[in-house]
Amino acid sequence: MKQKLKPETWVGIFLIAGILMIIGVILGFGNIKTSKEQTYPINIIFKDAAGLIKDSQIRLGGVTVGKVTKALNSCLPAMKSCWKPASRAT
Repeated sequence: MKQKLKPETWVGIFLIAGILMIIGVILGFGNIKTSKEQTYPINIIFKDAAGLIKDSQIRLGGVTVGKVTKALNSCLPAMKSCWKPASRAT
């Protein structure tokens, strides 16, 4: 004689299956790039960029949107004037 599964068993099976599917969807969408990994460089010149380190993450609203690829500590020739600290009068 074949035994039927109790309704509580079916509920448990569907609950576990549902949780596993939700976890799978979350993990799957977490690795999808909607922009097909197309990137473009943005060059920004700061007067003071203390603490800027190569390969640091750039975040916008808490979401990582890029990374620092190069950080220069000297004035660039393209700048008309470079920022210099005020000298003390003696």
